[in-house]
Amino acid sequence: MKTTNNTHSSVKYQTKQRLSNDLSTVAASLCCERGMATVRFNKYENHGISTVLVLSGLTIFGIIVAMIYVYDMDDFNAVAFTFIILPPGAVTEYNKLAVVNIVISFLCPTILLVSSRINKKRGLIGSTTLTSRYQTRENVITTEFAARIAILQVSFCVFQGVGGVVVRVLGNYLLHDNDVLYTSIRQMFYMLPIFTFVLPIYSLCQLKYYRSNREENIRSMVIMESRGVVGSRNYEEKWLDLVEYPLYRTVQVLYTVLSLASLPIFFYVLIKYIIGPTFHRNIKLILLIYYSLASFHAIIYSVIQIYALTSSLMNKDCSSFPTTLIYASLHLCIFATNFGLVLCLVALCCERSVATAYFSKYESNGIALALLLLFSTFVGVGLAMFYVYEIDDFKVKVLSFVILPPGAVNEYNQIAIANIIICFLCISILHISSRINRKRCTVSSATLSSRYQTRENVITTQFAAHIASLQVVFFILHEIGGLLSRIFDGKLLFVNEKVNAAILHMLYVIPIFTFVLPIYSVHRLKHYKKHRDDNIRLLVTMESRGVTGTQNYQEVITKSCFRDVITMKGRPLMNPVICSFNISTEEDPTHDTILNSWRRTLEHRFSS
Repeated sequence: MKTTNNTHSSVKYQTKQRLSNDLSTVAASLCCERGMATVRFNKYENHGISTVLVLSGLTIFGIIVAMIYVYDMDDFNAVAFTFIILPPGAVTEYNKLAVVNIVISFLCPTILLVSSRINKKRGLIGSTTLTSRYQTRENVITTEFAARIAILQVSFCVFQGVGGVVVRVLGNYLLHDNDVLYTSIRQMFYMLPIFTFVLPIYSLCQLKYYRSNREENIRSMVIMESRGVVGSRNYEEKWLDLVEYPLYRTVQVLYTVLSLASLPIFFYVLIKYIIGPTFHRNIKLILLIYYSLASFHAIIYSVIQIYALTSSLMNKDCSSFPTTLIYASLHLCIFATNFGLVLCLVALCCERSVATAYFSKYESNGIALALLLLFSTFVGVGLAMFYVYEIDDFKVKVLSFVILPPGAVNEYNQIAIANIIICFLCISILHISSRINRKRCTVSSATLSSRYQTRENVITTQFAAHIASLQVVFFILHEIGGLLSRIFDGKLLFVNEKVNAAILHMLYVIPIFTFVLPIYSVHRLKHYKKHRDDNIRLLVTMESRGVTGTQNYQEVITKSCFRDVITMKGRPLMNPVICSFNISTEEDPTHDTILNSWRRTLEHRFSS
């Protein structure tokens, strides 16, 4: 009778303990099935149930082998408080099996996540057939569900396995087998009842979401891959449904208005402050290209959005989507302006660094440095375009010209990461250059020309640093938002497709930057122009004493008057005697000689 009871207990105990082993084995089978579906995705849809039968047979065989390895019939002759408690004779073998279960539990979610990522990348390939793309999206949904279930199982099984091993080690050294505390702790670490309660609830939530996602994928595939007039009409209906969403339309109109409003302010900045005699010729040329690119972006973006808005309002068959040539041209213009602004920031940083290093001789330099930097900028933009895009990338229908073609995602992500790094480096170098120039201003032993050039460098570098800081804020927000949207396949939030499209459109914040840039530039340039005039008056006041003062004053005012005369078309040459203020000739016998020499030098420079 005793033997019968022991045998009955062993059956119950093995049933309880086998559950945790079954879960790990079934997870491994599910991982193998998803891996095969990922590798043979083209033909997997036509397969029967042979794969399931083979994996199920291996699962049952593995469970039986594990039971034979861990347990002996004599192990169950021990008296236990509950059927869950491990027999003392099977502790060593079961600990080894628990370690294996932990390893399997970590490997399975990893493999499932890798398979899901592979399937997501395959879904971006537009040249595959409809069947292949459908099977790939099915694999994405199924593999993601399996990965989430596996992660949930890992959380409980690993906690149970690690906790059980720790409790058994403590039982051998600190606690006793018959101790009530030891038994309670062992019972508490048996987490499978909690797992079996959470599993169906969590599965229900996930399956509802994936079912909705699967139906949306089917509708999307039918609409996207249809051919002929019916297919074009279906795709147009989906496109119109997205662009007519109120949030998307609001962002579209707002960004268009901002781009159009920024154009007159850009022209004012270019004519009033950039083309005028405010900066050195090198930085003037770089800033001219910089603001021209920003204004060109505002023009192109306005054309794009007006075209899209008109197409959606007209709502004619097959007329809402542009040809490949129009899409490629406008999108490449947007890319060229965005990347060109980043490279212009690099050119501005290099120019300011050279002006800081060679501040004493930089005023007499020509525009060779600016031409070299701008040539490198244009070459860099061209190389980036050839690296990122191919002609076949634009043979797709997209929601907006700004949207990146699916075939260029990987290369563009690398460019985006490089842009973020470049922006941070440039802003750091500009702030360091500005700090160096401010320290040089405190050196009283420097000559008047050096001190004048140093203060000019301070003003110009501070302006460049402020403009760079503004650009860094908007471009990093744009690049990070774009990276996240491409990593998560355009779904930043678990909301419907319309809201996602509006959010992605909102993350393209470059139109806001092109609107803020000229306004901020006018504010800073007015401040720096006043500060520059104050610096000149201060230097003249400090150094206008005696013969040396007259010579120093001549050097500073020559530069200022020469720059002013260039822009005074049709007006007579400024009288140098008026510029000399009230320096008495009685205190300086050589004053007339100096002024005559200064006049000849100024007229010679002006005539040349």
